[in-house]
Amino acid sequence: SGRWYHVAFTYREADRSFHVRVWDDSAAALVFDFTGTASYRMAVTNAPLVLGNAPLLSEFYDGLLDEVVVFDDVLTTSEIDLIRQGKYVSSK
Repeated sequence: SGRWYHVAFTYREADRSFHVRVWDDSAAALVFDFTGTASYRMAVTNAPLVLGNAPLLSEFYDGLLDEVVVFDDVLTTSEIDLIRQGKYVSSK
């Protein structure tokens, strides 16, 4: 309890590439950094975003979400880190 994580996920539909990056602020360390290619295309649609609750599966997130940002862009590692540091300024 009392731990703060910054989690970022970015996905490029054109080639199905993705990047997941998790920073543990309490440890001041990058704890997960993985890039790959999805086996199948993700559903990229104009649909509601649901975080922390999947009642049909009886799954619930027991924690707090401090801030959520969704971009219509593929983020670089540098941009992800700037967002975590509160220093990101969009150039678009």
